[in-house]
Amino acid sequence: MKLSVSSVIPQNPALLWLWITLLVWWSGLAGRDFFLVPALIFVGIYTYQIRNKQPSIITTKWTNSSYAKRWLISLFLVHVVLNLAITILKYYSFRWNVWDVGSYSNMLYNISQGRFYSSYLGTHNWGDHFSPSMSPLALFYLWFPSTHWVTLAKTVAYLSVPLLIHKICKESFQNKEQAWSVTVILGAAWMLFYAPALNSLYYEFQPSALAPPFILYAFLCFQRKLWLRFWFTMIVILGFKENLGAVWIGFGCFMVLATPNKKMGFFLIRCC
Repeated sequence: MKLSVSSVIPQNPALLWLWITLLVWWSGLAGRDFFLVPALIFVGIYTYQIRNKQPSIITTKWTNSSYAKRWLISLFLVHVVLNLAITILKYYSFRWNVWDVGSYSNMLYNISQGRFYSSYLGTHNWGDHFSPSMSPLALFYLWFPSTHWVTLAKTVAYLSVPLLIHKICKESFQNKEQAWSVTVILGAAWMLFYAPALNSLYYEFQPSALAPPFILYAFLCFQRKLWLRFWFTMIVILGFKENLGAVWIGFGCFMVLATPNKKMGFFLIRCC
């Protein structure tokens, strides 16, 4: 089958303007609000189609063509490169507030020197937040001490989530096309719309920003019944920040309400 741009770009005017809206909004070329212009055009055309009883059916079937998959993967890779570049450039343009970035970077540097001590706080590293799971980043400071390690680690954690979503979807859906469509929807929601994820990306640094890929990996281990890896990952999650005991409660509620592992679920809830 011959592939062309038309297999990705909708031919219906309403869907075309929706596509333009998302592209303009994602690129940021039109500023914070000007993307609403193509959005209003889409709303106008779609409203007209509804009134004439000819609304366009918005589906994700187009994502399953080989051309669309290559296009979406390329878009994801561009997103990865841009986010990594922005993370580095924010440091040199003074866009990171220095307190948390500097404080945690100082802790990691001290750990690399064998001192579990915060020069800012004058206390043990864990006196402010319980974050032992962040400590392995200190190995990078042995090679080259730089604040970039903490901000890049946060960005890599954020960018790795769609890959784990795809892995979970592949094992949750027998239909490969359905698994891919759900991956596209959830991946786009995570990278473009989900406020907690975006806030953690734009905020300077907190150890809890490293937790999302570990949470998804724990769920993947739960699906596969790899219990040793599951419990190890759950313990690692607790070590990113003291408030992540909420993840244990969430897993516990899921097990109690939706799986046969109710005893394990109650155990997780009671632990926190």
